[in-house]
Amino acid sequence: MVKYMPEFPLIEIRPYRASDLDGVIELFLRAVRETASADYNQKQIDVWAQADPDEWALARASRPTWVAFTDGQLAGFADLEHTGLIDMMFVHPEHQRKGVATALLARIEAEADEAGIQVLHTYASATAQPFFEYCGFKMLLARAVTVRGQRFVQFVMEKML
Repeated sequence: MVKYMPEFPLIEIRPYRASDLDGVIELFLRAVRETASADYNQKQIDVWAQADPDEWALARASRPTWVAFTDGQLAGFADLEHTGLIDMMFVHPEHQRKGVATALLARIEAEADEAGIQVLHTYASATAQPFFEYCGFKMLLARAVTVRGQRFVQFVMEKML
């Protein structure tokens, strides 16, 4: 008898809670330092990998944010502003390419549909740009931004729902 083994573990998505803050920040820092380091130099990573807990708590409370868990472990998080902007979507390095970002995006799209948002947009990093393109986002332009003296390229992308 052959047992079916799913390719990906079950992903549970729920609304963000204030008690998730430390885990979400830790996940963000690891994603930037480990995953994004393939696309950015050390100075860029050092500038990007910063998170003020008070600012993050305010940001998470100001917009719908979701957290994803696999096997009880925090695997990713994402948010959606009322304008249709996906400001943050990060996946823990140990959970990359396991459907976490896809599940989070499906939740965002459902929320956007419910709220009457017809266009999603994001300012994707070089690391995230291929994922968003794969999911149907179109690149409108690439632009340079400077953060604390370091130059980054952002990909302005949108998806019509």
